[in-house]
Amino acid sequence: MTLVPWGNLKKSAVDDETIEQAIDRLIAVHEADETSHLGAGESLQSHKASEIIDHVAASIVEDKIADRVVSTEKLSDFARGRYSLSMESKDGWYYEGTVVVSPGQFYLNTGSNSNDFSFIYGNDGPAPKWDKSFKAQCIFKTLYNTEQAVYVAAGSVFQNDPEDQCVGFKITDAIVKAIHRWSNGSSVYEVETTCSGISPLDYHVYRIEFTVGVDIKFYIDDVLVATHSSNLPSTDYPCGSMFTIRVVTTDSNAKHLRVRQLYYAEDL
Repeated sequence: MTLVPWGNLKKSAVDDETIEQAIDRLIAVHEADETSHLGAGESLQSHKASEIIDHVAASIVEDKIADRVVSTEKLSDFARGRYSLSMESKDGWYYEGTVVVSPGQFYLNTGSNSNDFSFIYGNDGPAPKWDKSFKAQCIFKTLYNTEQAVYVAAGSVFQNDPEDQCVGFKITDAIVKAIHRWSNGSSVYEVETTCSGISPLDYHVYRIEFTVGVDIKFYIDDVLVATHSSNLPSTDYPCGSMFTIRVVTTDSNAKHLRVRQLYYAEDL
């Protein structure tokens, strides 16, 4: 007696098509039907109606979005006060030392005596008050990696001790650190995390995300490098600077800092 697998059986005595062939044919018809699963309660209709549809990260590509279809209401920046500074002028900034404006950049240069410095900070306009969440981003590099101290931070640094408060990045010689400073009204304390593998001699994108009462996240080139969640800056001591940029030489050689784009966006 020969046993024939079920899939190889003919559909009937009057139709030589096997069951397996019939399944393959019906699947092909189903796949060719562009309306498959669009009916009420079927999978694609449910998928379309879902409030949240999961996609692989970065799977939405630019050519799928038609020109002029994204409204301002859909842009998160319009829920914030946003400032994007292109470093074309020193108007509105307070500075000391040598600060040169080059197209799209600030050049900060120290003298050649130990502790000579150059700095610039926003002396007017918006600044962190520490009661609203904000994001800030900057691009910068140093020209030397020894005997220097550099701050690029949102907030105040060495301007009104003991009320300075800031979040940002610090370079000591060649070591890059995520830092924040907070004040209790009589003293200023600095919390720092070393960011390994980052050369200050190269331009990097440095980003800060401050969430009121929760934490500060620090990113370099879109990689999370540190999270600080204790002793956050206090609303008791708001500062007057959107950004403070400072370079100091700690030997007898001039140091140089190059700063491109500054971006600041604060919740309304």
